[in-house]
Formats: sequence, C-alpha cells, structure tokens
Amino acid sequence: MKKPANRKPTMADIAKRAGVSTATVSRALTRPEQVNLETRLAIKKVAAELKFQPNLLGRQLRAGAAKSLLILVQDLSNSFFSELIKGAQTEALEHKYSIIVGDTDYYRDREKLFVDLFLGGRVDGLIMSTGHLPNGLNADLATLSPVVVISEKIPDINLPSVVVDNAYWSEAAVQYLIKHGHRRIAHIGGRSSYFTARERSRGYRNALSGANLPYDSQLEIETDFAFASGYAAAKQILSAQSPPTAIFCASDELALGAMRAVQDGELSVPNDVSIVGFDDNLLASVTSPTLTTIRQPRREIGAAAVRLALDMIEDRPIENRNVQLECHLIERGSVTWRNC
Repeated sequence: MKKPANRKPTMADIAKRAGVSTATVSRALTRPEQVNLETRLAIKKVAAELKFQPNLLGRQLRAGAAKSLLILVQDLSNSFFSELIKGAQTEALEHKYSIIVGDTDYYRDREKLFVDLFLGGRVDGLIMSTGHLPNGLNADLATLSPVVVISEKIPDINLPSVVVDNAYWSEAAVQYLIKHGHRRIAHIGGRSSYFTARERSRGYRNALSGANLPYDSQLEIETDFAFASGYAAAKQILSAQSPPTAIFCASDELALGAMRAVQDGELSVPNDVSIVGFDDNLLASVTSPTLTTIRQPRREIGAAAVRLALDMIEDRPIENRNVQLECHLIERGSVTWRNC
C-alpha cells in the first residue's frame, strides 16, 4: 500500500527503506558516533530521498518536551544579551513557551552539557550565538532540527538566522567619524574567527578606502568583546608614536573600556579622542560622556529568533529563513569635530 501523497515521511519510513530499526535511525540523527559510518550514510541518503522535513525530526525527538527554548550564548555578562533575552522571553511567553539560557563562558565541554538538553528532548528548539556548532551537535542534525542562529552566522551551514548588516553599519560609524574631520581612526574589534568581528572589520576598512585614507595595521587590534579588552587595546593604541584622534569599537563593552583608558591617560573624550561603539547597551546613555554608537534592535532579534524556531517546531511555512534587521546611528557626546 502506497503512502498517501500528502503524508510526510517519518523516521519509521526511513528505517523501513534503509533496513534498520527506528531506534537506529534516531541514534544516527541524534548520536551519530553510536552508529557505524556505513549505516549513517545509508540513513542520510534515504532521509534525503524521502525529503524528510527538518521540523519533523525536532517534533518527534521532543514530543514530550516542556514547551521551552534554549538560548545558548558564550558570555552572559556581556550586556548585549540582556535585552535580546528579554525580547525572546516576551515573544515565547505569548506562545506559552519558556526560555532557558545557557552560558558556556567559551568552554566547549560546557556547550555539550546544554546541547544534551536539546538532543535529549528537554527543550523544543535551540537559539544560539556561538559562531560555531557547539560540541555534540553535528551539521546534519542541526539542519534537521529547530535550530536558529543569532548575530553570529556559522560558515558553510545555512541555518535559519537573525542578524544585522554588520559591515554596512560599521562602515557608517567610521564614515560618521570621517565626516567629523577625523583622518587617523583606530579600530578595536573582536576575534577574526567570528563572523561578526570579520564583518565589522570589513566595514571599518571599507570606510577608510572609500575616503582614500590609508589603512594602518597598528591601529587595528583583535581582542575579546569585553570592557577589560577595550581598555588594554586602547592603552596600546594610544601609546603609538602617531596615535589616532578617533576609535571605532566593535562593541559598547570595548568602547567603554577604551573611554576609561583615554581618561586614565589624562586625555579627554571627545576633545582628544572621539569614540564610537556598536550595540547601544544599557550603559551607553549614562556613561560620561554618553556614547555615540550603533543601536542594534536587540529585543527584536530575540523575538524574531523565537518566531523562527516556533515556525519550525509547529511545521509552519517560513517565508524568510534569514532575517536581517535594521540598526540606527545614535549620536551622543563621545564624538566631536576635528580640524583637519
């Protein structure tokens, strides 16, 4: 008897065609290391032939889950995530889902502990800002599950995402400094292993090139997106023989650290050094001087990621798997005009 045309394939269908048990199919998709390579490849081939739908795997594996979503971040102390999580939670609660937050603190073994919650069916979907597939989650399973990436895209894997145009808005930030008469502009950015950091560096360099300004590698420093890192990087930059008159920082945490370094060096922000950040975190509007920055729609990023995850869990059609949201330049007190 033929399967009805409108019935979607299940793991049982895959098992029957591949000549294995349903449990073996489940293990191959969730714990591939427990299944030999030949069997894994056969199951993957059959799943592709049957056009096994990603959300079905998530639903079958998590049928008993407690209507919850896991948000996986690398550093919860970074204030960027507080508003994002608020937005995610507000959206989730409207659909009677709860939010669990996993802070890996950059430890790969800790990633696996949180991913096991997802693979073990204790949460329905995974939203992550890790910049890589966390330990315990392979590419095949990620693409067959309700997994959404935010901020940090993962190379070579087209997962549903919610991002901003980091290169465009970084270029806009540096152009703003150039329009204020600055010609020697430094950049304190994140590690180039991360998509966001690479894109913000690209925007910085594009702005210099567009204004026919030379690029000086001594004025660009890679570091962590943290206050202490911004402080140390700014100290290094300001000690150069020809220091900059302005610094574009790839996060507000970095910018606040850079501002403190300038002030501790008995210089003034913005009279001696102008500074622009990226994010518009909670301290940007209350620091002295207040911080000119690129505002990311952090609450909407969280809410949009939840909507994407729920669409996959509930088997709803997704019109746009890759959501790009708009930012805004917020002018405050950390930038002044510089006479050329």
